[in-house]
Amino acid sequence: MLLFVKRPDGRYLEVNDTFVRRMRCADRSELIGKTVDDFFPPDLAAAYRAEDQALLQSGRPRKNQLEVITDVDGRRDWFLSTRVLHRHDGEDDVIVAVSTQTGLGSRGGALGEALRAALDVAARDDPKPLRVSDLADAAGLSTDQLERAMRRVLGVSPKQHLMALRLDRAVTLLATTDDSLSDIAAACHYYDQSQFAKYFKDAFGVTPRQFRAGAVG
Repeated sequence: MLLFVKRPDGRYLEVNDTFVRRMRCADRSELIGKTVDDFFPPDLAAAYRAEDQALLQSGRPRKNQLEVITDVDGRRDWFLSTRVLHRHDGEDDVIVAVSTQTGLGSRGGALGEALRAALDVAARDDPKPLRVSDLADAAGLSTDQLERAMRRVLGVSPKQHLMALRLDRAVTLLATTDDSLSDIAAACHYYDQSQFAKYFKDAFGVTPRQFRAGAVG
């Protein structure tokens, strides 16, 4: 299990031993007070900062979110992650994140291999909207089999995972580019800007425009 606590400015306040090892550090002192920019490539660091910004603005926990977490060496693995805000010493809220490996590593067996194939397809930047059937085809499973397997092993449905990935990509684009809201809606495969705004506000409690203003403000 990975655990870290960050201040609102993104600096690590606390980490557990597993997180220290994954970051290839000798001890926690190498992490405390540092930010993701000190350890990750710019694109990954920007995505992680955007996730923090979304939580800070919305205040809404992201619970059991399936995500790929990359370590400082570029190795990828699947985790179920929960991020919440917590009042620290009666002062500012801090970001508390707990991530648990899903067991889809190299020892996941045939089912793990099938789910890894489906998740790899889901994570790619595809020019067209992905469907559950696309993931099922990649896994070599029927859509019903994939649905049952993902719910049993990962606790989310394929559709839920695809929707979460679209929102995560939108958050990153809002925080790191000057692209118009309509362009971002199209890039994330929403029908139009109105649909994008509705799903975004349902998830984060703020509109894409409000989020961007806070992210750059």
